[in-house]
Amino acid sequence: MTKKNGFNSISLSPEELNAKIREHRIKYAKRIGIALVIVIAVAIIVRVWLVNRTYKSYEIRNTVEQTDKSATRFAELNGNILEYSNDGVVCKDGEGQLLWNCGFEMVTPQIDICKDYMIAYDKGGNKLYIIKESGMEGQIETPSIIRTACVAKSGAVAVLLEKGNVYNVKIYDKAGKELAGGAFYGDKGSVPVDIAFSYDGKKLAVDMIDMTGGKINTTISFYNFGDVGQSEINNNVGSYTYEDTVIPQIEYVSNNEMIAIGADSLRIFTGAQKPELTEEVKFEHEIESFFYNEQTAAIIYANNDGEGTHHMEVYNLRGSKIMEKDIDIKYENAEFLANGEICIWNKYECQLYTMNGVKKFEYKFDKELYKILHDEGVSNYIFITNGATEEVRLK
Repeated sequence: MTKKNGFNSISLSPEELNAKIREHRIKYAKRIGIALVIVIAVAIIVRVWLVNRTYKSYEIRNTVEQTDKSATRFAELNGNILEYSNDGVVCKDGEGQLLWNCGFEMVTPQIDICKDYMIAYDKGGNKLYIIKESGMEGQIETPSIIRTACVAKSGAVAVLLEKGNVYNVKIYDKAGKELAGGAFYGDKGSVPVDIAFSYDGKKLAVDMIDMTGGKINTTISFYNFGDVGQSEINNNVGSYTYEDTVIPQIEYVSNNEMIAIGADSLRIFTGAQKPELTEEVKFEHEIESFFYNEQTAAIIYANNDGEGTHHMEVYNLRGSKIMEKDIDIKYENAEFLANGEICIWNKYECQLYTMNGVKKFEYKFDKELYKILHDEGVSNYIFITNGATEEVRLK
């Protein structure tokens, strides 16, 4: 008998065929969904591990030898390294390559940075230089000595000037042309001690202290140089006075948010046109150090525990405490890095903290430490020390 090879045919109706196709698609979609959940979960686990990982040492990826920089101060401009001293400002990339330099002679050089622009000015002198990320833009010789100055992201500059008992606040564009100005007279009681300039260059705050009548009061006045301020007397869109209070420092941290730091308080003002007090935080301890970035403000005060330790508290711009930590080194400097981490350091020791309160890195150096900058990547940094600038990876 002959046996035939072949396939058995199965006949499906159109409805049954569509049901089979739908069932296959659902199974395939479920598999894809499960795979995506696993990938996301692994990514989250890795990210959490990286964020909370601690490091005790580092490896050097690149070193640039340098001469003695003990008289030099350092800052960061869009990922590049600024070196400034009495002789000028130098800008280098992370590998130590010179990008530009600006030479000058100053007794007390100070800088201010906003986005792509920076200024260098002589506190107590009358020279001010406006510098973009690519180099020099303009310079100003002021008619009286400079107390302080701020730059906006457009390159516009606000300057507080002093001559005897007369204080002038002037605003210049990046070419050095005067745009606005006003005078304050110390013999009337109030003395301007600080100014703050919004990022867009449209709002200015003046911080004044009045010591008449046996009390010390602080008044913060806001000025708007946009359309809204044109209808107000002297462009003043509001003032706040605090009795028996000293507020020595004010800072705009964006277009619409300004912070004011007192001896034992933090105040946050918000408003696109007429800033208003939105948050006020009172501290039980006298503030020793204060630093900030565009999202947060931090204070440090002594624990007074006989061991020389300090306590750090970090607040968001809604006035909520988001992190606090005891500091067990004798710090000299504290600041936020570009990645939002906090760097605490002295001449030979440093500590890095994440915003989760994790002490990410702690190290004792055998040479003097000038500055730490964050580099691209979770564990990449730039250490500027006596004799070298090092690109490093924590390990």
